[in-house]
Amino acid sequence: MNPPTVTVLIPTKDEKGNIEPAVRRMPDFGVETELLFVDGHSTDGTLEELERVTAAHPDRRIRYFTQEGKGKRPAVWQGFERAWGEVVIILDGDITVPPEELPAVYRALAASPDVMVNATRFRYPMEKGAMQLPNHMANRFFALLVSLIVGQRLTDTLCGTKGMWKRVFLELRDVGFLSGMDLYGDHELILGAWNLGCRIVEVPVHYRARAYGEAKIANQKFSGGTAFLRADLAALKHKLLGRRLRRRYSEA
Repeated sequence: MNPPTVTVLIPTKDEKGNIEPAVRRMPDFGVETELLFVDGHSTDGTLEELERVTAAHPDRRIRYFTQEGKGKRPAVWQGFERAWGEVVIILDGDITVPPEELPAVYRALAASPDVMVNATRFRYPMEKGAMQLPNHMANRFFALLVSLIVGQRLTDTLCGTKGMWKRVFLELRDVGFLSGMDLYGDHELILGAWNLGCRIVEVPVHYRARAYGEAKIANQKFSGGTAFLRADLAALKHKLLGRRLRRRYSEA
């Protein structure tokens, strides 16, 4: 099997100051690579910065578009659907996970077509101020709950850095498992991949404090947590009723 091409999918919302660093710091994956920015109706000049940076880096395959609707999940879903690469890696627009560490995610995906990668920020020491205590506690709780459902230990199910083969995502989308229940899509991707029989592989990454802009979920913590819990309980019921699809992606 030839090494798969890759799209790095970067959702943005008022991330003007992170566009140039994301492009400049993106490493060489050793294969054809697309950087796909999906903007969530920014008002700080992010789109103009995307236009400038794209023109300034003609050696890079860069595309961008404005998402339909609002929120991270629609941005990720629409990005996957338009992605050029055979595998897709999500990198949050705040680049608090260093772009330089994405090749490890790519290698895990390229090694097997039945893998879904979930990055974890809890293997290495975090930079001071990167994660507040309530967020830390919520991450630990949901990691335990999702681990119970999928039958393996996961440590950071809310990390935005995830990777999946595009064709697996398209089947996940078409099956519609937990569709729309998760506001951000993190658990929908993990549990949807599990439902299809994919192996979930954790890849450790570092976590830095945000250098530009403000966190976008500050006013949605309660609603977001409620949505995660609703999706997880639906998946647990699905498991207990023995309805998991358990498909395998063994072909090249």
